[in-house]
Amino acid sequence: MRTLRDQEIAHVVLSRRRVPRVSIDESVTIVCVTPNIPVALAMRDLSFRGFAIETSLPVVPRAHAQFEFHARGDRLFVASAVAVHCYRRPDVDDRWVSGWEFPEQPGLDAAIERLIDESVGVLTID
Repeated sequence: MRTLRDQEIAHVVLSRRRVPRVSIDESVTIVCVTPNIPVALAMRDLSFRGFAIETSLPVVPRAHAQFEFHARGDRLFVASAVAVHCYRRPDVDDRWVSGWEFPEQPGLDAAIERLIDESVGVLTID
């Protein structure tokens, strides 16, 4: 019989990403401006279709929220996103990882490209 812990670990292994993501350094921060969404403790990765954050509380899948994206202290843009999954990090008891997708938004790709450039410089995807 599978336990909840087994399901959490299995969820980590299976990826449903449709677009490659890049790791983000500490110069990029994210702030959720929607009430009742846990505070983002760290941003894990970013793509043109979504991102992942760490929180101290779980996020309800299908939650809608507005996020401010900052690089080196400057606010670059605000975007809407929808939570698609959330799981507890298997190596840290009080951390949750949630994946978010961007709905279509005019100008978003250019803003994300600038944010990635600010964080990692040149983007190459193999």
